[in-house]
Amino acid sequence: MPASAEPLDEAGARRLVIRAVGALIAFVLAAGVAVVLNEADGDDVVSSDDGGALADGERLFSGGAPLAGTEIPAYVVRRKTALARVEGRVVAAVSFTAYTTEAEARAKIEGTTVRALLVAAPGGGPSTVDGSLDRWAARERRAAESEREGLVRMLTDTEDPDFVAQFQADIARLAGLLQKLDPNGPVVFGAVVEGDVTALRAVAGRPGVRLVDVVARRLGGEVGIEQVGGIRPEETTRAGDPPHRPF
Repeated sequence: MPASAEPLDEAGARRLVIRAVGALIAFVLAAGVAVVLNEADGDDVVSSDDGGALADGERLFSGGAPLAGTEIPAYVVRRKTALARVEGRVVAAVSFTAYTTEAEARAKIEGTTVRALLVAAPGGGPSTVDGSLDRWAARERRAAESEREGLVRMLTDTEDPDFVAQFQADIARLAGLLQKLDPNGPVVFGAVVEGDVTALRAVAGRPGVRLVDVVARRLGGEVGIEQVGGIRPEETTRAGDPPHRPF
């Protein structure tokens, strides 16, 4: 403190504290107004890589796939709204109304960059395949054979009727999968694609396309290609039901 300054008396100290509190309140109020104005201006604008949110709070980008148990009809409506609102180049999961061959699938998504195919063999679960369907089928076969052998061993070691029934059902399902697994057949139910939203909206209007779900601005980081999935034709009520493709 400079030598010429005199110490504050009690009243002066009180006035100094009041002025400091007033300045702090003014700062907080100004910051709050700025935030409100920013949010009001940004309701209809994609202002960042993650796409922000729609006016009703729904995110523009789904980030991957519907969680198990999600109600499909409502999800489809929300994601169609998101496609209509987003702009620029994005990554999307395309879901078809029926299973198709690889060639038929690629024709439906012509005009986009295909990053992966969404596939499921009869009796099997969904997979996101960014390589050859022949290699995918070979992996599926090995996994199904190994799982079936394990279930057969477990079946001989249990007498519980509920476990016996479940093991027998799973063994029969895997046997059917091994019999019907064909990478050249109708195993594709969708694709992960990248492109301008103009091209994606054109894809959404083609026959046999059920949904174009904008997933992310780009792949990598928090959204990897293995996280992206679509809606299988048999998933009509809730995501993940049934867990396997019917025969």
